[in-house]
Amino acid sequence: SQWANSHWRYEEDRFAPKTARHTCRWLETNYKTEHFYLHVDFFDPHEPWDPPEYFVAKYADPSYRGIPMIQPNYGLASVFSEQEIQNMKAHYKAEVEMVSKSVGSVIRKMKETGIYDDSLIIFTTDHGIYIGEHNRTGKTNLSFERDPRGTWPFYEEVTRIPLALKMPGQQHKGKRVKATVQPVDILPTILELAGIDPKANLPGKSVLPDRELRDHPGIKYGREQGLNPFHGKSLMPLIEGNEEHWHRKYAFSAHETLLSDPDAMLFWTTITGEKFTLALGGSPEHMPEMYHIKEDPKQETNVYEKNRDIAAEMAKELFQFLKSIGTDKEKIQALKTRLK
Repeated sequence: SQWANSHWRYEEDRFAPKTARHTCRWLETNYKTEHFYLHVDFFDPHEPWDPPEYFVAKYADPSYRGIPMIQPNYGLASVFSEQEIQNMKAHYKAEVEMVSKSVGSVIRKMKETGIYDDSLIIFTTDHGIYIGEHNRTGKTNLSFERDPRGTWPFYEEVTRIPLALKMPGQQHKGKRVKATVQPVDILPTILELAGIDPKANLPGKSVLPDRELRDHPGIKYGREQGLNPFHGKSLMPLIEGNEEHWHRKYAFSAHETLLSDPDAMLFWTTITGEKFTLALGGSPEHMPEMYHIKEDPKQETNVYEKNRDIAAEMAKELFQFLKSIGTDKEKIQALKTRLK
């Protein structure tokens, strides 16, 4: 972002405030529209974490005299001093606060225009990031020659993300749901609230250019078959307190491709349940990583050896899911070799 806009001077010049400002203008123009869908992507708190210094000063050690840590290295955290890591965390927290303020300005505009009460608002993000945890900074390993561990497992710092819904009419206000859900559950929820059956065949098909098909086979499916079936499930049973109708036991987190070099290195896939996480991948000699996230939230003690039966059940659910969505057999088999 600094390459594209390297002369920021005021808070209003940053991307998040700019995005909020354009969003508020759109709301001022369109708030009388009876029905609309507005998607706002702040693309923050993405690095570089360089909000105005008055945000950083709230979290940083005032005695720090080093280089401002605005960028993770996507590699070993041990290349940084403890003071540098703490300064990096301060910059990240400051960026989060600035983004939160910008999100708040959009919500305030919805209230000013009188549409807040009747609106459905969904707040989420795509992933978290490591800032020193597990001796990593960044979200994935881009420094293979300097980090002999190879590809990185997906730990809670990356996979556990916020999801908040403000329902029309403030229904179920203050309700907290502990069940396991995934981002793919958002679209069916929106459809159900809009009075559209998420299980019905939808008429829409992709109109993107053919060149997009090379990298995104899902677009080809959408063009040929329409938008269904969804892998997600409507969250309404959970929202309405009918948790007995919710059957998602595990969440799966992975790269868009399972393969790097199956004979040498695999990208990791993490299975998250109510009590345990299980990560499969890495090199052939890498053991699975399993953690009791209730007792060990920082995921520091691998308990795979003591819980092989539970791990086998979790892996079985993953393999069945991959098969159900048409994953290549060799990819599934390569991942099975990591379940020792």
